Formats: sequence, structure tokens, C-alpha cells
Amino acid sequence: MTTDPDSNYQKTKSRALGLLGKGQAEAARELLSAVLPEGSDDAELLFALGVANGMLGNYPDAEKSLRMAAGIAPGLAHVHYTLGKALKAQDKLEAAVESLSTACRMEPGNAAIRNDLCNTLLAHGQPREALAHIQQATMLAPDNPDYHYNLGNVSGYLGLRDQAISAYQRAVALKPDFRSARIALGDALLGAGELDAAIATYKPVLAENPADPGALVGMAAVLDKQGNFREASDLLAPLLDAGRADAFAAATFAGFSHHIDREDDAVRLAEQTLENPHLRATERARLCFALGRIHDRKGQFDGAFRHYSAGNALRRSDF
Repeated sequence: MTTDPDSNYQKTKSRALGLLGKGQAEAARELLSAVLPEGSDDAELLFALGVANGMLGNYPDAEKSLRMAAGIAPGLAHVHYTLGKALKAQDKLEAAVESLSTACRMEPGNAAIRNDLCNTLLAHGQPREALAHIQQATMLAPDNPDYHYNLGNVSGYLGLRDQAISAYQRAVALKPDFRSARIALGDALLGAGELDAAIATYKPVLAENPADPGALVGMAAVLDKQGNFREASDLLAPLLDAGRADAFAAATFAGFSHHIDREDDAVRLAEQTLENPHLRATERARLCFALGRIHDRKGQFDGAFRHYSAGNALRRSDF
């Protein structure tokens, strides 16, 4: 009795897709690599192989398979969408925008695609276009707290503080334990000068975790604005271990250090913190701006210009 090769192929295909559906990316990739013939025109399996490689962080191979799948089946939005994410993971932003925009044109009612397109556009230096897509995402999925949080981030980036506050409030209302949204809301309220509202926003976070760095930095910034500089310094002390300081804590400390005669300590701490290779771009930018202001106060304008320029270059690259 002979075995039907096509039947075996279909069984192996089903098994591979099943493994991928269970999140077993390594096993799925091995099986898919074995079953896919050279020059295969099976877009479904090429897509699956791309997904498996993406799950494993192997983005160049993911891109290769997904491009092949998109060439074979150009009308599948999910293929262009996944390709766009693989491209963004490699910082190929222009190509990522193109792929995600293609997916969005195919499925304009897909909020997830618009959300990822928003993030990619922002990283590519197109904040206004990003805002339009995240606004659409929140209208398409009004009960998704992540989209409202993202709307707050983009609005804040564009200086639309009231809109940012409203978006963060919506995210927190939908998900009261959404720590990142609550911290961002507190920070936005702080920036608007609404100190009591900011305190009320940080307090639930600190009640759950008294050592939460975001809430501690926010509360220290409130104390700074109230002129309670020593109290602010004491609050930040646990976060200011030399060489591994929390970046936002170090930047906040630098902001009021001249009031407690500790500017030299603040500069040293900020520079040590900048040596941490794991800092995100937003953290580096915050430290650069803090150092720029200290140099400015001291009349060291070359140093101020250098740090301000570095901060501006970093500011948009972490989205």
C-alpha cells in the first residue's frame, strides 16, 4: 500500500500549525522548516514560519518568510501586518510603515493594525499621522485601555496635555490596576500644575507597592514643586544607588539639586546613570535635558547645548 505524499504533507502541516497555535514556536519552526519544499508557494505555511521565527526573536528570517508569503498572497492583510511588525523590530521603519499601511488599507476597521501603525509612525517621526490612527483605534475599540493609554502618550508627545489627561483617565477607568497609565496620568496632571490630583493618582500605586519607582519619582516631583526639596531628596534616596540609579529619579534629583547644594552630586549621578547600556531612549533623553539645565544654570553653555541636542535627538526614538 502506497502512502499519499500530499496526505502526509497535509498531516504535517496541520501538526505544525497546531504547535504554533499552542505557542510552541521552536517545535513549530523545526517542523515547518522540514516540511516546506524549496521554492514553496504555500503562503499559509510561509506565514506560519514567519510567525514562529518572530516569536523566537529571529526577525530577519521572519521577514524573509513573510515577504515570500506576501508575494504569493498579496491580498492578505494579516501577512502585511505581521511583516510590518517584523520590520519594525529591526528598526526598518520606512518599510514597516509601508507594510502596516498596506494592511490598514485592506482592513481599515482593524484597531490593532492602527495601533501598531501609530507606534511605527511615531518612531518614524510622523506624530500627526500617528495621532490620527490611534484616535481611530480608540473609536473602533473604545473599551481597550491600551489604546487609550497609547492615545495619551501620542497626545502628550504633541503637547496636547488636556487630551492626554483625558485619554489616561479613560484607560485607568477601564482598568483601575493599569499601573503605567496611572503613573502617566499622575505625570500629566503634575505637568498641568494639578498637584492634588497628581498626588491622588500616585497614592493607590504606592499603597500597592511603596517602592514603585514611577510613583516615588512623581511624588518627589510634587514635593519639588511645593518647595520641599529635602523631603523630595529623601524620597528618592532608595532609587539613587550610584552607577545603577533609576534614570527618572536621577533626572528629577538633578532638577532640584541646586536648592540643596548638591548639583555636583547630581551631575555625577546622571553621568554614571547614562553609562547604563540598558536605558531606553526616553530615559536617556530625560537625563540629557536635566544635565543641560544644570550646565545652563552654571553658564556652561557649550555643555548645555551638547546635552540639549542629545536629548532632542533621543526624544522621539523610543516609540
